[in-house]
Amino acid sequence: MKIDAIIPAAGVGKRFNSKISKQYYEINGRPILYHTLNHLSKSFNFQCFIIGCNIDTDSKFIENIMESLDIDNYKLVQGGKERFNTVYNCINESDAEYVLIHDAVRPLVTKDVVNRLIEKLNFYDAVICGLKVRDTVKIVKNNVVEKTVDREKYFLSHTPQIFKREKLIKGFEYVFEKGLTVTDEAQVMEEFGEGVAVVESDVRNLKVTYFNDIDFISKFL
Repeated sequence: MKIDAIIPAAGVGKRFNSKISKQYYEINGRPILYHTLNHLSKSFNFQCFIIGCNIDTDSKFIENIMESLDIDNYKLVQGGKERFNTVYNCINESDAEYVLIHDAVRPLVTKDVVNRLIEKLNFYDAVICGLKVRDTVKIVKNNVVEKTVDREKYFLSHTPQIFKREKLIKGFEYVFEKGLTVTDEAQVMEEFGEGVAVVESDVRNLKVTYFNDIDFISKFL
């Protein structure tokens, strides 16, 4: 099975509150992107790593990371205005049957999670990972609780997410044509009418969003 790994790494991470883009912030002496690629490269024999970035400013930095990890099967692709534009640019540079898309700042991805995603491809063309909501969930408006909802219906979506490439491209084309706004590739497939399967993620598979996320993640690297 030919699978390309796509890493959108062109974002600036405004909520991270740092002068450095969060994917290049160092944990234990290495950039977060290094840790992400290190774990991901050990999870499956990907045909190619396709990294969406700002070519002018980031290419040399990423090339050094890939060299230090002894990864030579990679491409750098110019990122777009938004994350989903970057992903679209990357999937159009792939020739694999499937593409696995993973956040550049989710460094604790595991082989077990990747294996669960790939196994599910026997039945679905779109598979995501995530965790069931454990806490009580309430809808709040103007700092006042409106109601409590059934948490069994809610799921925290993570990456990696994996898709049949040709279907994902068609999904993107549909979303662009309709002028829809999406927050991840699974939503692209949802809008396109494609079923999306779910497998269990790992509680450590945290995305670095805020600066204080660093303390938690550094304990596992």
